[in-house]
Amino acid sequence: MGLPVDTNKIRTMTAGEPFAAFDFKSKQPKLDRNGVQLWVVPMTIMCLGQKATIVNVRVPGEPKGVQAFQYVRLHDFFFNEFDGKEGKGTFYDVGRIEPETAGKS
Repeated sequence: MGLPVDTNKIRTMTAGEPFAAFDFKSKQPKLDRNGVQLWVVPMTIMCLGQKATIVNVRVPGEPKGVQAFQYVRLHDFFFNEFDGKEGKGTFYDVGRIEPETAGKS
C-alpha cells in the first residue's frame, strides 16, 4: 500500500491531461487489484518552503472533470517504492482526484 501523504500540507495542480495507463511490454491496460483500469495524471505538487515537484499519479478509473492545469484535491494519496528485476522506482497512487471548487482549498 505504501506511505500515506498528508494532503492538508500540500497544493496540487494537474500538469497535463489524464491518460489511460497501459503495460509497456504487453500493451494491455493496467488494472488495480479490483480490476479497474488505472489512469495517470501528471501532477505538480507544491508545499510551502519546498520547491515544486512534478510526478505522475495513478488513479483507478477515469478522473471525471479533471483537466490540464487546474487545482485538484487528492484523496487517499500514497507514496510507493519498488525494487524489481527491471529496476527501482517510485509511484504515487490516489483513491480519487477531484477538481477544487471556488472557495475550497
